[in-house]
Amino acid sequence: MKTSFFSSVYYFGLSVFLILFLVTVNLKGQDEEVLLWPHNAPGSENVHLKEIVTERSGDPGIQNRIVKNISSPEIQVFNPANPNGTAVLICPGGIYIYQAFDKEGTDIARWLNNLGITAFILRYRLPSEGHEQGKLAPVRDAQRAMRLIRSDAEKWDVDPDKTGIMGFSAGGHLAASLSFFLSSSHKLACFCSAQWTTFTPPLTALTA
Repeated sequence: MKTSFFSSVYYFGLSVFLILFLVTVNLKGQDEEVLLWPHNAPGSENVHLKEIVTERSGDPGIQNRIVKNISSPEIQVFNPANPNGTAVLICPGGIYIYQAFDKEGTDIARWLNNLGITAFILRYRLPSEGHEQGKLAPVRDAQRAMRLIRSDAEKWDVDPDKTGIMGFSAGGHLAASLSFFLSSSHKLACFCSAQWTTFTPPLTALTA
């Protein structure tokens, strides 16, 4: 009986330690926000939107935010405690009407961090929010983001040849567009020091 009791205490303590360890890793969270364009994003010079963030979770301990009205696209950087040089640009989905920022963004970034992978969440413009050539706005942002990540790879301690892209739903369509379907006529100007850095990722992961 005593052996069983002490074994139970041991395993309970071990479980608590592991949970606290994982929570500590996950709470590291976002480290940096980087605007994609130094001034106004191309095609959005006359677009002035107030970003809307909506919390859909009914559990105060779980975030499930969606975001829309994006006029200042950016990447949000999540650095792992022990980076292995690999990086992934995450494109959240939301049928191009909103972006599932936590479920298909921050949750994925933290999971990747636990694997030693540096994560970049792309907060891209949505096609129907008044941007010139709206259908190309997300593609322009994805191109720009990948170029910036690869050109500044040393800054984030990542290997530009081990930098991939992952997309969910509409974000999967965006990731596929960047990886496979763009012809030379769609290679849009970057307007930055990363102008000639390739935006085609060596690794692509897509999910519906």
